[in-house]
Amino acid sequence: MRVIQRIAIPGLLFSVLLAHAQVRVWQGTLTLPTYEEGLPDPNPAFDQFTTNRFNYPYTLRNNLTSRRSDHAWRTVYLENEYLKCSVLPDIGGHLYTCFDKISGKPMFYANPSIKKAAIAYRGAWAAFGVEFNFPVSHNWMTMSPVSFTFAQHEDGSASATVGNVDRVYGMEWTVELLLRPKSTVLEQRVTLSNRSDVRHRFYWWNNAGVEAWDDTRIEYPMRRTGSTTVCLAIRKKVQSRCSPMEPARASWECGILIPIQARYTMPNMRKYPPERSGRGEWMPMGSIGGKLFRITIAHTSRYRRGCFVTRRPTHFSNRGRRFTSRNTGCQCGKLAEYRARTLAAWRAFNAGGTICALGSMRTRRFLAPQFPFLGRGKASCTRRRISRPRVRGCTRSPIPRGQRNTAWKSGIRAERFFSARLKGSTTGRSYDDWIELAQQEELNGRNLSALDAYKQALSKYPGAFVAGKGAGRLAASLLRYEEAKFFLEPLHARDTTDTEISYYLGIAYEGLNDLEHARGAYEQAERLPNFHSAAAVKLGELLARKGDLSAAEQHLNEALRSSPQDARAQEELIAVQAAAKRTPETNLFAQQALSRFPLSYLLQEEAGKPNVQQLANDVDRVLNLASEYMRLGLYLRAADVLSRPYPEPVANQSEPGASRPQNHPMVAYFRGYCREKLGQPASDDYTAAAKLSTAFVFPNTAEELTVLHAALHANPSDPTAHYLLGTFYFARGMTDAALAEWAEAHKLGPTLPVLSASTGLALLHVKNDPERALQAFRYGMQSDPVNIANYVGADQALSLLNRPAEERVAALEKYPKMDVAPPSLIFELILNLAEAGSFDRALALFHNRFFPRQEGGTNVRQVWVEVQ
Repeated sequence: MRVIQRIAIPGLLFSVLLAHAQVRVWQGTLTLPTYEEGLPDPNPAFDQFTTNRFNYPYTLRNNLTSRRSDHAWRTVYLENEYLKCSVLPDIGGHLYTCFDKISGKPMFYANPSIKKAAIAYRGAWAAFGVEFNFPVSHNWMTMSPVSFTFAQHEDGSASATVGNVDRVYGMEWTVELLLRPKSTVLEQRVTLSNRSDVRHRFYWWNNAGVEAWDDTRIEYPMRRTGSTTVCLAIRKKVQSRCSPMEPARASWECGILIPIQARYTMPNMRKYPPERSGRGEWMPMGSIGGKLFRITIAHTSRYRRGCFVTRRPTHFSNRGRRFTSRNTGCQCGKLAEYRARTLAAWRAFNAGGTICALGSMRTRRFLAPQFPFLGRGKASCTRRRISRPRVRGCTRSPIPRGQRNTAWKSGIRAERFFSARLKGSTTGRSYDDWIELAQQEELNGRNLSALDAYKQALSKYPGAFVAGKGAGRLAASLLRYEEAKFFLEPLHARDTTDTEISYYLGIAYEGLNDLEHARGAYEQAERLPNFHSAAAVKLGELLARKGDLSAAEQHLNEALRSSPQDARAQEELIAVQAAAKRTPETNLFAQQALSRFPLSYLLQEEAGKPNVQQLANDVDRVLNLASEYMRLGLYLRAADVLSRPYPEPVANQSEPGASRPQNHPMVAYFRGYCREKLGQPASDDYTAAAKLSTAFVFPNTAEELTVLHAALHANPSDPTAHYLLGTFYFARGMTDAALAEWAEAHKLGPTLPVLSASTGLALLHVKNDPERALQAFRYGMQSDPVNIANYVGADQALSLLNRPAEERVAALEKYPKMDVAPPSLIFELILNLAEAGSFDRALALFHNRFFPRQEGGTNVRQVWVEVQ
């Protein structure tokens, strides 16, 4: 008995201590005063109408107001002895703050209210905590609900995971925030992956807000510093020691830019080898309200050939590529430091100022500083040992210590000069100039412009291999399958060993429903490493749709063998195994896979644990889940997902203007298509879809294109399907096809919202036909009277037709809700009234109105000065 007691009592004490040491994680709510937001812009944000921020198929959220009310936001809390951290999954997954229990201070700026400004890609943005940006800055979901989960781990630690699959590229990011027992460090594990079929550009950007005071200093080891353009006028002083072995001391009252030396671990990046960028990562810091500035930690690299200095942190990711990074942040005593360091890998640099590419590497030990900063008063810098890559087989370009900033700025000037030269006259351009222009446009997200540049190169240099390959790849990415086939077939005949050509040609064939040729092209692409995994996934999907589940399983297993962290391949393999009923433990396999990919809705479905409310909050989650089943030919599973009775979307947990999945026309169209494939009657679903509202419905995927074609085949007189198909075509740069579909929709259903506005804008900005555009806008004022695009478009058309200011004023004043008219319409009306000589009426429009702050847009002060 004594022996049992001696064993039991220490065991009991150990269990009590273990329980005490565990990190707590739970979901609660955080009530914050939040400024209200109106419905988003009902008009599609077409790429053809912008040059920098490409948002289609997302809505634009610029309808900001000055009304404030308390909102209870879902919050995931992580807490141990030292830190209490909070994550807001419904505001972009932001880390709201981490409260230091010892000092009683927050690590990050915990904004006491959520006040939005038109700064992000889609508009609405707010400053607080840590913002996760991928694949663009202030990304599409920065103020929107994202997927999330949280978990307790066996070692006593706990984590909260947030992430999203974007609608523009189909790329996925996940961030796991991990807190361990008895630790003052919050760990961040970032995973970026390309789940789509094609190559896309991206970068990753952490944006942390911290509170600053007049005597705040930053001590940070850096190579170069530079001032932001917006703060040059009021910057007092910037001091730095440009030495990698010493901290740079800087004192300022405005913004500076500080590059960090860090890079990702990039597995299997054979096609685009990693090479060093002189300015790949930055920490922009800008004054916001006098007491807040932002710290940006962007772990990015440029993937190009040759040693170079560049300002651009964006690069490409092929299908199935996965990028990982680990960072830590901690609150350090009374100095209120925030430390950030990349644990996965460091970018090489040496005391001699060498700029060079990373080639084959061996590591050696050397002393390098950690990253302490944000000390109030005096801060210190500590050192630790890390591994530094040594570069072999690369030309070194040493830069003297005193000339580093000059060389860096020269690189920027050279890049700007080259960009300006490419954007000028086309007469003197060489073939290399055209290719460089197309690659730059593609890297900047201007895919339609890049395709045009490749076509221009082909028109001047017929048969050019690189231009044809780029045009074919982009055409396939834009789902313009006939063009892709036209460009790629001759090149494939010239070089059957180029797996990139084979892969994208397979996509074109598959889009044209030529499955035999698609299979042959994918099999060629599967033979070599570059596209082995991507082609294996496509073959698995194709064979599954043909009913050969055994062969599909083999290819999906092969894809996973090549890329073990490919979430899409893992999901589809489990779905195929469940459909084939080969493994009774499929449900168990799904649960095991969920531990690796906890945000996967398909794995939740296969594990028998669908999150119905989370799916209902975002109809695109339902459509993406159904699409994945449809790609495998599992139409019954897709129909079950589409037929489920979903609850209403919850406010704050869904996008503004979100509707129930049952009320979304694409859900009904998808359901009809699945039933048609199952040999069941589909007419009721297609009929129901034609009657549903098209508000905020912007089709974008290959599955949506297939479904809309099927709906029109079943009912050629469906105006809704014609309108949505035209919207899809115009988003892909196919203007003539879009106008033809919209014209048919106008004949069958002339009162469809947004139809006249889209037609008028296409005629005005693409076809340069202001007369016909004006007719469309005037019709839209009758059929869609609250859509401001009809009024602003009419104003632009009248200006091009040299109509007097009084006529433009009369067109704008027809807007029926002038008391709540958006700022863009008010600005146009004010300027036209001033041009017409009605200054008093123009000035009266400034009074008792709220004009939200907009980054890079029209400022109310500018309009006021213009009127004065």
